[in-house]
Amino acid sequence: MTRIGSGMASGALLVAGGVLALAGCGSSSVPVAQVVQVTGTEVLNQTRDAVCSGDPLPLSGFDCPTLRDAAYTVYDDTSDARATGPGEAVLSCDMTESATAAGWSVVGECWGTRSVTNDGGSWQGTFTGTTTWSSDSPIHVHNLDGVLRGEGDYAGLRYRLRIVDGADGPWQLVGEIGPAD
Repeated sequence: MTRIGSGMASGALLVAGGVLALAGCGSSSVPVAQVVQVTGTEVLNQTRDAVCSGDPLPLSGFDCPTLRDAAYTVYDDTSDARATGPGEAVLSCDMTESATAAGWSVVGECWGTRSVTNDGGSWQGTFTGTTTWSSDSPIHVHNLDGVLRGEGDYAGLRYRLRIVDGADGPWQLVGEIGPAD
């Protein structure tokens, strides 16, 4: 732990595990911890096929409209060592399609579980979001939001992350680490 500043009368600034904590005297309200922004990339490798059910979608021919429990290993390379490392994701989606001027569009409402582990501890949690593609833009675009709780050195923290413009990867990742809600 690093201490910056002197004396409680003027307030103390503590840095522990990359989280900034402010302490002071008096009746004024000071933040307990600073939120740290995270950016980076994520690479996925599928390790288990999804369990599929339902008839193929009529416009696109997509043959897995009810997709359950696809499993992936992931590796996140981020601006914060606490959020960098290998992990796992398990994904389920319900797909729908609609006609468009150019042909068709498929939207998957998705959810699942997510983890990242490294020498300092791990993050465990859930995510929700969408995957989309269409006849005129066949690359899947993923927008997924997750909330992970810290364990080990990260206990008491939460990691909110967003996978943006997924396509075929590596996926772009943005997020923040801060105190658990």
